[in-house]
Amino acid sequence: MKILLNSLQVIFGLIMSTYSDLTYNKTYIYPGWAIGVGWVMACSSIVMVPIVMVARICMANGTLKEVIGYDSVLYKKSHTVCGL
Repeated sequence: MKILLNSLQVIFGLIMSTYSDLTYNKTYIYPGWAIGVGWVMACSSIVMVPIVMVARICMANGTLKEVIGYDSVLYKKSHTVCGL
């Protein structure tokens, strides 16, 4: 988990270090509010994945280890090819 978080931080840092203002045809610079609306729209769909994951874990019966183990077993069974 730490490796994943560290790699996400590095990727986010690289993206933010190379960020430049969004332009159209190198003449029009989009206003800050429009860029903010775009970021909110993009993040609204991305943020739902961890929210649903946490909600499903919280509503499940059993300990955290049992719940995560149960979900991974279901995932493995539903993604097999020809019963292999």
